[in-house]
Amino acid sequence: MKKGYLYIAVATVLFSTMEIAIKLTGGIFNPIQITFLRFALGGLCLLPLVIKKMQKTTQKLTAKDIRFFLFNRFFLCRD
Repeated sequence: MKKGYLYIAVATVLFSTMEIAIKLTGGIFNPIQITFLRFALGGLCLLPLVIKKMQKTTQKLTAKDIRFFLFNRFFLCRD
């Protein structure tokens, strides 16, 4: 249970540094680019944990699941 509080605290600190990171870049990066990088790096950090968990269980990632994630991303991004 105490690990959960630690994870929440770390996530809060990392999430709150976005505005500071935007100001430090001096306008070189668009805030959308920094948001994309933040979520992409977060996904890459979580990927090994997900793969390890999926190997322990009988769950498999199918082509249908991948299509769902890609289409979901396509329809939610309207820029």
